[in-house]
Amino acid sequence: MEIRIEKLAKRFVSHWVFRELSTIIPSHAHVAITGPNGAGKSTLLKIISGALYPSEGTLTYLKDGTQIGPDYLFKHITFAAPYAEMIEEMTLVEAMRFHRRFRAFYPEVAEYQSFVKQLNFDFRRDQQIQQMSSGMKQRLRLAFAIYTQSSLLLLDEPTSNLDEAGIWWFHDALKLYGSGRTVILASNIEQDLITCTSRLTLGKSPE
Repeated sequence: MEIRIEKLAKRFVSHWVFRELSTIIPSHAHVAITGPNGAGKSTLLKIISGALYPSEGTLTYLKDGTQIGPDYLFKHITFAAPYAEMIEEMTLVEAMRFHRRFRAFYPEVAEYQSFVKQLNFDFRRDQQIQQMSSGMKQRLRLAFAIYTQSSLLLLDEPTSNLDEAGIWWFHDALKLYGSGRTVILASNIEQDLITCTSRLTLGKSPE
């Protein structure tokens, strides 16, 4: 998916997070969004995902040269962030069944056993998500985003709460399922950005 960003700006009350942001993210590119805290990395990802409206400017999404309208954008995007909510009363099996009603996993991880094997966790089938540790929950958020078929993958602070094993799993998963997709990754951790071939650096928040 190609994304064209033109004169994008976001304001909360009287505070401008960023202004006059223009760039083109090519299809299949892996792009890092970096910048100091408060520069708008998470805000920009939320706007690109359609979860937040910009105050000014436009975004255009193109897949194979065809523009994707806002009503259909959700079918092409997956998103993971430490603050993204899950239905924690569900077990992983229930969450997978619910997810498959709306989106498709890649075939090799579409079933519970293969999903758990790729995830490299020993889940109990009756274990609720709310019983998992913060690191396990973050790995699960990432797995749902990475293992779901999409042309645009958005990742905000992906290794937050992950231990060393979880970080290695993340890099392996992104290597396996990141090719052929546009990936936008917001982080200031250099190790997170090893697959990124270009960067969009946001400055300090303008007043």
